[in-house]
Amino acid sequence: MCSFASTSTTKPPGNCNLTGNVPAGATVVVLAAEDGNDYHVTNVTDTQGNTYSRALYYHNTNYQPTEQSIWYAYVTHPLTRSDSVTILWSATITEWRSFAVNVAYLTGVAQAGQSLTVQRKATTT
Repeated sequence: MCSFASTSTTKPPGNCNLTGNVPAGATVVVLAAEDGNDYHVTNVTDTQGNTYSRALYYHNTNYQPTEQSIWYAYVTHPLTRSDSVTILWSATITEWRSFAVNVAYLTGVAQAGQSLTVQRKATTT
């Protein structure tokens, strides 16, 4: 739906313009990473007002420091190619860093408080 990667920039994406439609009932997932100890995602919104929650924030201090975040939203307001996802970083980016951001969506994922129904095809022997 949206992808950004840069080996060195002071301008990571703030707005990711979507390349396709996302139906109601889908789950949007935002994966973001910064190479260094300085910046991480603090909020995600979209132009239709879906509510995003942080599923993971990981501050890696082993070998090469990185900040990694995963955010998600259960889509109650469908998104189209004319919509965008906005990513708010923890501070104004002032240093050259590498960034990677991906926005995708999944179907068949239950919203919090709902259960998934799993169907299994019968087999004969």
